[in-house]
Amino acid sequence: KIANKLLLTSHAFHSTMMDPVLDTFEAEVKKVTLNVPRLPIVSTVTGTWLTDAEATSTTYWTNHLREAVNFSGAMETILGLEDPVLLEIGPGRALTTLSMQKKGLKSLASIASLSFPKENETAHHTVLSALGDLWINGIEPNWKSFYKGQTRQKIWLPSYVFDRKPCWVDPIIVQPIIENSQNSIILNTAHQPAESVPNVNTKFMRKPIILKKIIEIVEDNSGIEIEASEFNLSFLELGLDSLVLTQMAINLKNEFNTPISFRQLNDEFGSPDLLAAHLDNVLPKEIYAPAANPAVESQNSESIHISAPQTLHLGSNQNTALQLIAQQIQLLGKQVELLKRNDNAVAPIMNHATKPVMMTSAN
Repeated sequence: KIANKLLLTSHAFHSTMMDPVLDTFEAEVKKVTLNVPRLPIVSTVTGTWLTDAEATSTTYWTNHLREAVNFSGAMETILGLEDPVLLEIGPGRALTTLSMQKKGLKSLASIASLSFPKENETAHHTVLSALGDLWINGIEPNWKSFYKGQTRQKIWLPSYVFDRKPCWVDPIIVQPIIENSQNSIILNTAHQPAESVPNVNTKFMRKPIILKKIIEIVEDNSGIEIEASEFNLSFLELGLDSLVLTQMAINLKNEFNTPISFRQLNDEFGSPDLLAAHLDNVLPKEIYAPAANPAVESQNSESIHISAPQTLHLGSNQNTALQLIAQQIQLLGKQVELLKRNDNAVAPIMNHATKPVMMTSAN
């Protein structure tokens, strides 16, 4: 039950297995005219900028076949640029994934041009998605070339708000108030149905527990440390490759006893937060439920008695509506005090350009 992939290659490149072919390879390279590149290149042999001498040297390209790939060093050089945008040229997202594993590079844009298409999509969709990502990150495409042969017309959007939606917070609905002879207010919650009283322990506190377990599984499978600010990033943006995601799908099924497919981790449940929300909805309530809080439980099943100050009793000549408002305000104040005393603190979870650099695999 260990995820694995058979590599379609005959030799271990960049190893001693390449030694027998080096002389033959260099002889073939000498037949090619090598020119100074017109675009700057970061060498994955030296980890720094490719010099003109190296670019035109047959020895350099022969060593390229044999030496270890210094991708990490190349990424360090990339980090020295101002607002770089990484674009992987070619099929797959191997280089994009490796770049995201580099600490300090996750906040930068790393885009795969021909990644694995989602369900009911083709490579055409992935190319369009990459183009959109480039545009979002400040790269202006050649739209005339893109729309060549098509007739396009710009239209003016309305300059007024045509779809008004209320965004204010609705006022709190206060439960019925009963004033007894001892000048105390009784908030009666016993008559409410069970589903109307939120279960603080399971509904609001279980998801962080599930999310923490997911992060542990991610770190155990990938070796990549995940910060709280990255919980909303996709697994691919976190630097996980297809092999790690396959292993994760197996481990998630074993841990939560719920089938999670590789495709789901790439799509609908593609981030730790989305996956935690899904598991919180489908898992039985008793799974990962925190210990019950007796104080909160007693509030959900019994009446809450709040002593009312004498100032609640306004003179009979006062307006009845104002008296009710004063009672409601004081009642809300007492409710807040009760909630502060009985509330379990939950750690907050944070949710959560213009110089392109092209990446292409050497082999």
